[in-house]
Amino acid sequence: MQAAPLPPHISPVPSTPSAYYTLVGSHVSLFTAKLRSYLIHKGLPFQEVLPTAKVYAQVILPRTGIAMIPVLISPDGRHVWGDTKCITDLLEENCGGVWMRPPLDRPKHRFVTDLLELWADEWAIMCAMHYRWSFPEQRKFLKWEFGRTSGLRGTEEEICAVGRKLSGRFSGLLPILGVTPTTIPTIERQFQRLLLDLKAHIGKNDYILGGRATLADCALAGPLYAHLLRDPIPGTIIKTTAPSVADYIERAAGFLPSRGHPDRPLDVIEPSETTQEPIQFKYAPAQHTVLANDAIPTSLFPLLRPIFRDTIPYMITAANALHEWIVRHPDAKEVPRSVGTVDFKLWDEERGWVMGRRQSFTHAVWMAKRLVNTFNSLNQERKKEVREFLRDLEQFTTEGEKVRALDCFEQLREAVERCDITAKGALVIMKGVSGGTSRL
Repeated sequence: MQAAPLPPHISPVPSTPSAYYTLVGSHVSLFTAKLRSYLIHKGLPFQEVLPTAKVYAQVILPRTGIAMIPVLISPDGRHVWGDTKCITDLLEENCGGVWMRPPLDRPKHRFVTDLLELWADEWAIMCAMHYRWSFPEQRKFLKWEFGRTSGLRGTEEEICAVGRKLSGRFSGLLPILGVTPTTIPTIERQFQRLLLDLKAHIGKNDYILGGRATLADCALAGPLYAHLLRDPIPGTIIKTTAPSVADYIERAAGFLPSRGHPDRPLDVIEPSETTQEPIQFKYAPAQHTVLANDAIPTSLFPLLRPIFRDTIPYMITAANALHEWIVRHPDAKEVPRSVGTVDFKLWDEERGWVMGRRQSFTHAVWMAKRLVNTFNSLNQERKKEVREFLRDLEQFTTEGEKVRALDCFEQLREAVERCDITAKGALVIMKGVSGGTSRL
């Protein structure tokens, strides 16, 4: 099968060592971590540039129209792309090489990857932002990290002073995300449960779907690496209670090879006769493959179940809120980032259901629609396989938190399919993608 021809605005994989993509981003940025991980595991050469004031003024704002990172610049320097999901889609469809988003002939792998990406991008941010901004004792570290992003060369005090200005507004975002004194204890308990469930899964698999990384791991690297491993408070929790999870996060982020990777020898082969013989190392057999037969290991089920319990119900509510907004604004040409505030709930193993409120983000509905589109694009036999998988998830529930994954997903399908923005005359324009790509 021949690769699809490249559209004129997409650069192919660089053909010379000097031709690199340029990633403009920062180690404090969740979505930079996601995109960096993708580029590393995809095998695309790139250089990384800090988003200094000059880069914002001369590159990001004039070329994307929005002050957000990361952005990716094509090797020829002519094209600037924003929004990590749009970027990975463009690269995945046009750059060949190893696939990162599973193809449709792996329907369950594709569905689980899109599901975890939805969770990592739109829901895990509550945990990531809480552990970054709720602890005054790590504020100096954050000032330093944000100050370094500016590219300033100076004393620690000077860099922290700049970082204080750059980071000042972020802690104020917690309430609109649903992070409040009411929900924080539950968010923290769910984080501890996440570590336990991840530890159980990666004890048997290097990555989410087996022996090599996929887009699911890249998406998880966003909140897990940029916020939860690198920041002092959550990083200490991970490293002291679940060191194997810390190891996985670094693998997912692209900074550690897999266990048994050819670049990581196992042990030394002792010389047979004399100590003058050359030292040799023994290597593990390569097992860098995704699980065969579209298999989803049951060790992954505890990680997936809370998405249908907590996350998808919020997505349904957000989709309904967006639909109501469209009905009220039939002539709108753009949809705002949020269409109000809605209720959501979290399951707490000690307290039961905990209620909260957060903004109804339209980007979350767009991401949910992508998951639904994946399912809708499958043939009937593959849809049946995904439905059977969702029924299997329901068998791995505990008393008090019965999750009907299939019913929940069907409700999501119905809700997002009502949000036919184009039919209502409204368009969501992705300003962060060169050319103005429709997002929904």
